[in-house]
Amino acid sequence: MNKTIRSSGRAVIYHVYLRCLAESQAGQVLSAIESVYQRTADMTGKSVNTIRKIVEEGEKNNGIFSTPGKHRKGRPRKDLDNLDLCAIRQKVHFFYTVKKQVPTLRNLLPVVREDLGYDGSREHLRKILHSLGFSYKKCKTDRSALIEKPHIAAKREQYLKIIMDNRNLPQELQKQIIYIFFFNK
Repeated sequence: MNKTIRSSGRAVIYHVYLRCLAESQAGQVLSAIESVYQRTADMTGKSVNTIRKIVEEGEKNNGIFSTPGKHRKGRPRKDLDNLDLCAIRQKVHFFYTVKKQVPTLRNLLPVVREDLGYDGSREHLRKILHSLGFSYKKCKTDRSALIEKPHIAAKREQYLKIIMDNRNLPQELQKQIIYIFFFNK
């Protein structure tokens, strides 16, 4: 079977064992009173070895059971501010422009850890990149490349074009540029 028996199931098995043990000591049941483990296994449908392991655990922990390997708490995630997110985006662009290589999680993670002090996992970095608008697309060489989503790149290009057009106007026609920062809490 090889299925994990949860703590409530283990408790039931232990109580059935205790009942069978009490019947064995009282001598009220006539069939196979001596083989308590076998009777418990017959009543629960589990193997004798499983019953023995559960009884050992119950006697050791005074009838309190824990389900092995379930509901583990993960490491708490560090919330990244906009400055860190912008720095991660710049690192991705740095790989394309300066290093002339496709950034993968494997080679991006050490750089982000070293330069930005990022202490998260590879999967967390992947989720951050996805939230920044990056996605993986297949290249001609059947490898995945980290590519910024086209609508985000188009909006950035449109914004930069407006800024450049404004700066190319004569001084009296230029509009003031005001930068607004949004901080998420």
